[in-house]
Amino acid sequence: MRGWVVAGVLAVCLLSAATRASALGVNYTCSPNDGCTGWAATDVLLRWFPSPDTKDTDNCPNPKTIASEGVTRWTCGVSDLVTWTYVTATVRIDKSPPSATGAATSRPADRNGWFNHPVNVAFVGADAVSGVASCTSITFAGPDTAGTTIAGACRDFAGNVSAAIPFGLKYDATAPDIASAEPTRKPDHRGWFNHPVGLSIRAGDALSGLAGCGPSEVRTPVVSVSCADKAGNVAARAFGFRYDDTAPALRVSGEPADGRAYVRWRATGAKEIKVVRSPGEHGARRSVVYRGRGHGLSDGGLVNGRRYRYEVTATDQAGNARTREVRVVPGARLLGPRKGVTLAAPPLLRWTRVRHARYYNVQLFRVVGHRSIKVLSAWPRRSRLRLEGSWRYNGDRRRLVPGFYRWFVWPGAGVPAERRFGALIGRGSFRIARPT
Repeated sequence: MRGWVVAGVLAVCLLSAATRASALGVNYTCSPNDGCTGWAATDVLLRWFPSPDTKDTDNCPNPKTIASEGVTRWTCGVSDLVTWTYVTATVRIDKSPPSATGAATSRPADRNGWFNHPVNVAFVGADAVSGVASCTSITFAGPDTAGTTIAGACRDFAGNVSAAIPFGLKYDATAPDIASAEPTRKPDHRGWFNHPVGLSIRAGDALSGLAGCGPSEVRTPVVSVSCADKAGNVAARAFGFRYDDTAPALRVSGEPADGRAYVRWRATGAKEIKVVRSPGEHGARRSVVYRGRGHGLSDGGLVNGRRYRYEVTATDQAGNARTREVRVVPGARLLGPRKGVTLAAPPLLRWTRVRHARYYNVQLFRVVGHRSIKVLSAWPRRSRLRLEGSWRYNGDRRRLVPGFYRWFVWPGAGVPAERRFGALIGRGSFRIARPT
């Protein structure tokens, strides 16, 4: 054997035994074959096959067992006694399994160390020789568990496998169960609540445990209860309650009459109306003069000229109440239009009712300079008269032309022909504006 010299020619490893088709050359094979084409996990037996015209070889032991881990390059030379040809075989051996160093999730736990929706678990490892080819990677989507272990392994490029330490996780994708929600006290009024009440919620979670529920109070007729477990799952359920904390809408008006007061109201959503008058009846400071579900009160037996205060209270089915008050001074007088007001259209003349009056006499005068010209005398039976744009009086057509007017009202007894009038109820005035 001649001493060999490493030539700068490297053989390319193929999936099968390499072939060198030259007149002078050498082929080689590896057993197992992976030793020539990739990484082998055992010792590799290297065989050389010189061409027929080879007369001498250099460093070509046949067969050659290579046991060292890592990359080994072995160069064989052949000669026909004139020239030398050198071929280098590259052998890769990795007998050691990789080190599976652990596992990691694709994201942090959702809440308190618990996962509540699918998560990827990927194992990682290291290999100092051939390198890590792959490690286990799986997506865990259940079933729910308080603690499970996921097995994994890593493989190197030589095919060596090592199991990893199992990875543990907690998984709960099921929301809590809301069983009931009950007020913490009795209703305020006839089965109804009319101000906030505490709420007792009964719920549970079979796996991660209940973290909390809310709200803690009832403030509306429908309450949406939500509960969360320690894994972050949330359940919601609506509960209805007889809850009403809004008092009825209430509008009140009063109108005086002769020894009487008329009190009217409009109450939306009220179940009962109560009216308290001050001063009250029979010398009392206050008296309830009405209780019911109507829309008005005619309160008689009053003293003309005395001020009466009426407190009207509307109460709904939940016990919510709203009170409005109105003051009325009984007595005969004009109610409208306001004295001296300027109007653009014929007015509605109004005055208080007078006891025992069968009709009223209304007289209208137009004031021209210092003169008052009577233009109307009417006999309405009710305590109001709507003026028209024109009418007939004393056989002549009269019109409500722009200008200043005065009007007077007397109560009448019996029939109009008897001309039995009571005291003057009042005198008023208004102005009709000129069209613009």
